[in-house]
Amino acid sequence: MQFGFLFALFFAVLVTFFALGNSHEILVNFFIAEVQLPTAALILMATAAGALITFLLGSFKYLKSIRQARVFKKELKVEKETNVGLETQLVETQGMQRENLEQIRKLEMEKDALQLALQQSKKVQKETLYKIENKVEENKEEHIENENIDREEKSEIETEIKEDLVD
Repeated sequence: MQFGFLFALFFAVLVTFFALGNSHEILVNFFIAEVQLPTAALILMATAAGALITFLLGSFKYLKSIRQARVFKKELKVEKETNVGLETQLVETQGMQRENLEQIRKLEMEKDALQLALQQSKKVQKETLYKIENKVEENKEEHIENENIDREEKSEIETEIKEDLVD
């Protein structure tokens, strides 16, 4: 901004010295009228007209940039509000994620406990099945012994009966 101001000031001083160096009068035709003016006045009026046109064009550009800045500020405000909403959702999601991880840990611990209980149950079941099979074997052997004893007794009784009959 200072450079532009210094350049304009330098240019104004330069034009002023140039205009003062050309002070003779000339005839100027303004489409509908003719006017006799000093060259210095014509140079200063032309320079002022150029400066005014430059200022107006610069002002339009500046106003356009101000409007654009307002639009950007509104968009930035909306984006910030959206960002706050997203940050809130992120915090909530992270909280839910921590809760879910805690539930997963608890469920894994329960699963491990159930697997251990299942293994113990299977072990007890195998032991019980083994005991039952042994008991069945014992009962079979006992049954076979009893049958053998019964046969022997039956045979003895038959022998006694036959002896009694023969006598």
